[in-house]
Amino acid sequence: MLEMSTKFKSFAGFDSDFEKYLPAWEKIYNSANPHALENTWPGKWQDISLLHRTIIISILRPDKVVNMIQMIIQTEKEMGEKYLMPPPFDMQEVFADSTNK
Repeated sequence: MLEMSTKFKSFAGFDSDFEKYLPAWEKIYNSANPHALENTWPGKWQDISLLHRTIIISILRPDKVVNMIQMIIQTEKEMGEKYLMPPPFDMQEVFADSTNK
């Protein structure tokens, strides 16, 4: 967190804001869905991009990064839900494609 705050301009001051708003960040950390956009993030961090939120979540809750990446994919016009859903399994197609070897 300290390295992120000092090396990246878009995260400047995050470390001091984190300390300043510790109870609010603790609430996000303890949330079952900290990645949900309904959560209010403290200070200026409410208005950051989804990618920047993903970076912060990767520090606070690495277990929720996959959820954040799925949210990014869903919101991108070029991608969307079709990139998250596996194609339907077709046993006939698999059998037709197989051989005895």
